[in-house]
Amino acid sequence: MLTAAEEWKLEGERKGKIEGKIETIENLLRLGIDWSIIEQATGMDRLRFQHFKQQIKLTQATNKSSPPQQTIDNADQQRQSEESASEDADSSHIQR
Repeated sequence: MLTAAEEWKLEGERKGKIEGKIETIENLLRLGIDWSIIEQATGMDRLRFQHFKQQIKLTQATNKSSPPQQTIDNADQQRQSEESASEDADSSHIQR
């Protein structure tokens, strides 16, 4: 069984390979290479190419609209720090 980190790594590698194929296909199309040759060389037909290209666009759009994970982590740390300070103030008031 894979850990979550291992699964994420494998998913990233898979996405990277697909993105690489899409980039290669786009370059071949710019050179005027026929789809039958592209399909033989890459193993990807037109329909799969369009599907994966759309998926990548959606992923990129989602990533642009989501705040970076570090920002989320920093906000969580700040919130936890504020909650801790509030709890400390409450407990010191009770002890008096």
